[in-house]
Amino acid sequence: MAYKVPAQPIDGNYKAVIIADQADLTALSAAVLNGATATDLSCYFTGDGLAITVDEQVITDERLCSRQTFEQPGRVQYGVETTFIDNTNGPYETEYNEAVEALAPGTTGVLVTRRNLPFEDVFATGQKYNAYPFRTGAMREVPAEANSVTRSTSKLFITGDVVVGGTVVA
Repeated sequence: MAYKVPAQPIDGNYKAVIIADQADLTALSAAVLNGATATDLSCYFTGDGLAITVDEQVITDERLCSRQTFEQPGRVQYGVETTFIDNTNGPYETEYNEAVEALAPGTTGVLVTRRNLPFEDVFATGQKYNAYPFRTGAMREVPAEANSVTRSTSKLFITGDVVVGGTVVA
């Protein structure tokens, strides 16, 4: 018997904000995530412009008594590559260039992401999030192409423990 498994569309249901470094990323407060110092970059990242990767190393576990080689999970390395709207030198630079400002080379902070809720909804107690402490690398222009907008890219170098599945507190 076949069962249909419902799926949540991701379009418009993803929030990505940058906050200042925090001592404890496991229980971020709604006040911090929604506060005046949080920068919501959800509408600056292109549709494929927030590439978060996980590379898990393998520990080989060989035993003298076995004809097989076993494995254990090893170290985990997270990576974040961003592509975002860049309005530098354009008519929108003054009012709409927050990604360029928030991701300037050498900037530190925490990228916090939340999925499966409308991006317009503020963070609320009990919601799940992921948090990635970072330092930005060099900002690079995306080559110009027809029928496109001006974009730049930046790698976020992970500088501390990543929190996956944190819960927003009051």
